[in-house]
Amino acid sequence: MSGVQHPRWLRGLQRTFGVENPPAGKDWLFKIPSVPEGVWWKVKTARWKLTTSAAVANRLTRFGFFLTENADAYALAPTSNQQAASLVTDNFFQEAGGAIGAFNDTLVKTGVLPFDLKLQPGQVIGSQTGAMDIADQITGVVICLEENIYVPPVDYISGLPDALKQINDSMLKVEKAVLAVFAGGAPT
Repeated sequence: MSGVQHPRWLRGLQRTFGVENPPAGKDWLFKIPSVPEGVWWKVKTARWKLTTSAAVANRLTRFGFFLTENADAYALAPTSNQQAASLVTDNFFQEAGGAIGAFNDTLVKTGVLPFDLKLQPGQVIGSQTGAMDIADQITGVVICLEENIYVPPVDYISGLPDALKQINDSMLKVEKAVLAVFAGGAPT
């Protein structure tokens, strides 16, 4: 049996970030922070408004995960349904999912984020709007990220010599004490 134990993830702080409004007709992007060092991130929630023009019939808002700003998404989370033209809607994404259909679906869109997806510093998250018109506008982007600290697996076999030395030292102390008692002296 190996002495290597499972790695662990420790949960850190949750941080809320406001994202600058993108130009009209563009999706928003956010680069995962590299500070504090060694922290991976998990998206807990995201929210933004999408104001659509009358030029295009329907939009499909999705939350995207990208390796870099110019890369294709490696994971997408869609909203509950399409958004019609000439509307202002709130788009909500959350880790645990939402009560899809509990809201007036013409004004609120909900989406479920991938479960337990941890992001390395430098990766990018953002919206990916299908059939976006050049006059569509995204505003009010707010995301909540949770820090996750990786604790690598421990190899207890490599720590074995130190443990054996401690056991040996303890056994020597016991032997000295027993010999001292038999010799008529006090244990040391």
